[in-house]
Amino acid sequence: MPAPIPTLCCGTRFGRAYLEGLRLAPGFVLAGILARGSQRSHQLAARYGVPLYTSLDRIPGSIGAACVVIRSSIVGGAGTHIALDLLRRGIPVIQEHPMHPREVRQCQQLAADAGTVHYLNTHHVHLQETQKFLRLVRDMRREQPICFINGLCGVQVLCSLLDIMGMLLGTVMPYAFEDYRPTPRHILDACGVEAFPYEVVRGHMAGTPVTLAVQNYYDPADPDNNAAILHRITVGFPSGNLTLQSAAGPVLWSDRLHFPRDIFDMENAVRPHSPASRLLSEPVGPSPVHLVERLWTQAVAHALEEFRLAVEGRDPFPDRGAYAQALCAMWAERMQQLGAPHLVRLA
Repeated sequence: MPAPIPTLCCGTRFGRAYLEGLRLAPGFVLAGILARGSQRSHQLAARYGVPLYTSLDRIPGSIGAACVVIRSSIVGGAGTHIALDLLRRGIPVIQEHPMHPREVRQCQQLAADAGTVHYLNTHHVHLQETQKFLRLVRDMRREQPICFINGLCGVQVLCSLLDIMGMLLGTVMPYAFEDYRPTPRHILDACGVEAFPYEVVRGHMAGTPVTLAVQNYYDPADPDNNAAILHRITVGFPSGNLTLQSAAGPVLWSDRLHFPRDIFDMENAVRPHSPASRLLSEPVGPSPVHLVERLWTQAVAHALEEFRLAVEGRDPFPDRGAYAQALCAMWAERMQQLGAPHLVRLA
């Protein structure tokens, strides 16, 4: 078995999920942390028994991979600058979303020139219940086609929602969406709200009808929170629909109901005594502690396993680079189409 790759973790906010995820990923071993030098960063470096670097110039040549868990340029961070520096050294990089498509192209081109790998991670697609959802949809597609996909999310996680939808289809290309019409002012005034709960855009991905409903506002005092529903995806089939209630589950199947001409003659209905809906997950969902400390870190480990395969030239998704560029282009276009999120004080 190959020796684990000495890995640098860049960032210690959401990067903490990567620090734990690296423990669960046998192909990697944490070899250092890159951060600004806050008290939290010093404490984490001490806890994991690794050096803390506050400058890229101090990173040793023994580093064999890097996790860049710092906001990219499009959301006001230095993540892409750091990723580019590491790629120039030939160090493979897994980087957290979202990224502008131009940044993705730049990182991928530099990775190709350096003979290494840049892997975009949208995180939520790797959660256990989301992976179950993807497997169930793939199994059903062997027997019947997808009729439609409806996706609903907070604006903060639109990119990861689009990735889950793309993985359902195996691609996001080609795609097209209708012109967006914002909620009229008189509707907002009648409801007494500054922003409508969800703005809707229709289109298609790879020829499949798609409806997006996006909560395009957040509280500027707490921008990473207050999504009424983080993710929700329904995939329609001729026989019914499969719904992922959130990226952490549960998964629910609902039959497409078909009643006989005489509605009270139900014995002639299709499967008259079968449950019309079935829960395909545990009856009780995860607690927030379990979600953050276990499921998120397991999702990171799952992404790292895919990253390792890509580094070894064994990526099961050979068009991942082109897919990542198309995904981020679609995300950036939808964000531009919807306009800047409304800033709404919710407290």
